[in-house]
Amino acid sequence: MLKSFKKLPVLTAINTEKTTPSHGVLSSDAPAASLSRNPHTEGMLSEKHVRILQQLRANARMSLARIGRATGIATSTVFDSYQVLQCEANLRHITILDFERLGYPLRKQYLLRTGDRRAALAWLKKHPRINNLYRVDSHDAFFEAIFANMNEAEEFRQQLKQELKPKELKEYDVLEELKHEAFVPTVPEE
Repeated sequence: MLKSFKKLPVLTAINTEKTTPSHGVLSSDAPAASLSRNPHTEGMLSEKHVRILQQLRANARMSLARIGRATGIATSTVFDSYQVLQCEANLRHITILDFERLGYPLRKQYLLRTGDRRAALAWLKKHPRINNLYRVDSHDAFFEAIFANMNEAEEFRQQLKQELKPKELKEYDVLEELKHEAFVPTVPEE
């Protein structure tokens, strides 16, 4: 059974098994190591860290004990490595929605150039239809918007044109998502 979020701020979001201190319940006063002690590979991940991240990418709710069993790494070492990754790699546990199942089957991506990048980015950041927003080198923004139907998409396009007066707007329909949030760094070769 999970304890309250205040007592377990880190693992309550990923741990579904009953936890004890030997299974990896984190405390905020635990000493932190670093990803790499070698100054030439600073910030790089060890093979152990990569294997732990691969398990978390496959199932972010996996307990530290189960990660240890799956990787052959001692649970206490998984615990220490998880703390390092939590601090140094800024691990975040987020909810990824299935928009189609929620009644929003239409996803579009846009490439936008306007005369005022700052105003365009500010408007897009506030717009409720925007799911992802990126500042890119060749244009002001690259972004994804979510819609329930074509009418909503057309209303959004008209609103965007009226508010931002784009010099260039390219629109792409997302037909199928083939890969999402799958990257895991590899161990550097020496």
